[in-house]
Amino acid sequence: MMSRTSEGKLGAQRDTLDTNPLLIDPEVGQVKRPPYPLPPNQFTYGRANINKDGGVNEALTQWKTQERPSYLAQPRRMQRDFVALNRAAVSAGMVNARELYQFSAVNDFTLREKSAKRPSMRETYPPKGMTFGKATRPSTPLWDVLEHKYQRDWLDETRQQADHGETLHKERSMPGVVYETKASLLRRHCEPADPQPPWRMPRFQKKEAHLQTFRSPQAKANSFEHHRLDRVGRTGMFGHGVYAAAKT
Repeated sequence: MMSRTSEGKLGAQRDTLDTNPLLIDPEVGQVKRPPYPLPPNQFTYGRANINKDGGVNEALTQWKTQERPSYLAQPRRMQRDFVALNRAAVSAGMVNARELYQFSAVNDFTLREKSAKRPSMRETYPPKGMTFGKATRPSTPLWDVLEHKYQRDWLDETRQQADHGETLHKERSMPGVVYETKASLLRRHCEPADPQPPWRMPRFQKKEAHLQTFRSPQAKANSFEHHRLDRVGRTGMFGHGVYAAAKT
C-alpha cells in the first residue's frame, strides 16, 4: 500500500510508515485509517454458535442433557503439602535452597483428600415427591365466628396468664420471711466498746489525778451529758467555743 507521510517519502521504502500511527497522515476528505491489520470486508465478527437446538418442539418432546467433560473423568492429581514438606525439611536439617530442593525431589507430601463431599444445593433440591405451588387456604369456620368462640378462648387464656402471674408473685414475695443483709446485722448487733478516756499529755498518762473537781461520779456524768447536748450549737472541734450564730 502506498501512502504519503509527513516526511514526503513513499511507504514502499519503509514498512514502518504504514504501521506507525505517528507517521501516517489522514487522506483528504476521509478519516484517519487505523494502522493495524484488519480482516477482509467479508469477515464476520463474533463467536460462532455451534450448538443448535431444535426450538420449542425439541424442548417439549425431549430433554437434552449436557455431557460431562472428559477432563473431569480423569483422576485428579493430589496437590503437594508445602507446609508439611518445609516442616520435615527443617527437622531433617536442611537450611539452604539447594538442600531443600533436593529434599523435595526425594520426598513427596500431598494434601489429604476430603473423605465426604458435601452435597450441593443443586443436587439436593428439589426433593423427590415435592409439589410446587401454594397450599389451599382452609375454609373459615363461620359457626365459631358467630358464637364468639375466639373471643372466649382469648379471655380464658388472658385470665389464666393473670392467675399464673399472681401465683408467681406470691411465691416470690413470701410474706413473713425477712432476708438479713450485712447492714441489717450490723445495725442490730453492735460490739461493746469501752469509752475512750480523756486526752492527757504523755508525761501525765501514767500518773493519777490529784484533784477531783466533781462532788460525785453522778455529778460528773451529768456534766458530761450536758456538754454533749450543748456542744451542738457551739463552735470548735470539741464544742468548747461560743455559741454559733443561726444560719438563715
